[in-house]
Amino acid sequence: MDILLISDDLPTPTNSGNRLVLASEIDALAQKHQLRVVAFHHHGESTAASREWMANRNIPAMFIARRSLKTTLLKSPLTPYQSSSRHIPEAALTELAGTAAPQAIIANHEWSISAARQVQAKFADVSIILRSHNDERAFMRDVARSAKGVRGLYSALESARTSYSFIRRASASAAEVWALTEEDSAMYARLGSKSAVIPPIAAISGTHTAAATVEKRTPNASSFGFFGALDIPHTVSGLLWFIEHVWPTIRASADGAKFTIAGRRASLSVAQRLGSTPGINYLGEIESDVEFFSKCRIFVNPIFGGSGINMKMLQPASLGIPIVTTSVGRRGLAPLRLDAFDTAASFADACVRLSTDASLWNEQSAAVLSGSESFSEDAFMKLTSARLQNITKETDATDIR
Repeated sequence: MDILLISDDLPTPTNSGNRLVLASEIDALAQKHQLRVVAFHHHGESTAASREWMANRNIPAMFIARRSLKTTLLKSPLTPYQSSSRHIPEAALTELAGTAAPQAIIANHEWSISAARQVQAKFADVSIILRSHNDERAFMRDVARSAKGVRGLYSALESARTSYSFIRRASASAAEVWALTEEDSAMYARLGSKSAVIPPIAAISGTHTAAATVEKRTPNASSFGFFGALDIPHTVSGLLWFIEHVWPTIRASADGAKFTIAGRRASLSVAQRLGSTPGINYLGEIESDVEFFSKCRIFVNPIFGGSGINMKMLQPASLGIPIVTTSVGRRGLAPLRLDAFDTAASFADACVRLSTDASLWNEQSAAVLSGSESFSEDAFMKLTSARLQNITKETDATDIR
């Protein structure tokens, strides 16, 4: 099938959970379908790595810089910036219109649905599929609660604009919504949209297999790691909570404890705090996650806000790395059989036990590795292929009528 995917972000470098899953889903779709991609990116952000990545997979791709905050506020003051900034210029639309019509358009995230509608207007009888990430209204509300200063003001305004009316209009444009979880699917159903649950892929970067990676895990039993986007306020607040209230206990109880943190777009103050804390190795933004995970024995995700699946946890799970997280962190990830630790004392105790009890580590490693099979590429492809066939049949039937 000929599919045009409108992506809200670049697939590489894989320096956040969302990018890991995005790259995995693009890679999977390209193996079975004739895939084209339109990828949005921040103004001034390098697209070199993504261009090379797409070329290596023979995926035709167009890269479009997002509009500035000033421009979007002037043109669309009542629309979320995250959506209105992802606009396809007329020249790019003309170029797309000169190509063969796709059989389906996949809008990756609500933020891409407006751009998908732009493309749809150039072709007759092409359905849009919305690949949802989470309950965006709930996510933006938590971002606004955690952010401070100028970021707090912006987040409050963005949260107000990301109303359920906006979500309803966005999802109404799609023939079907592919939600990550049953909870999210039910939310779209309440808004009147047809939806299906398509879990994300627990990807493994590079050529390592999960089993081989587990066998070669660093012998340092106290190697902790965190990997994710450091420009999300509630992600940062959870990480700082861990550093202040949990990390000192771990260092006092586990000999030689080391905590490696990698992530993109940390503020200067956050980067300085991470870099100056004893026992922490702050890497900042990295090009590849392979080396990071090869040295990580225990993955921590101290998160207390947001919505949907914490996709950053799929990668360590697929590599057999035990995970310590909270009630929010394990949401939507039942197959991994994770416990929840919502207090500093319980979180620290779980980390210390994993670093000192080899039997427990092996048990939890096997559990997350087994559970990650529910988020396999095969499962994703079976579900998406069935849904695409149904949508194509419905479109054909409409044309006949």
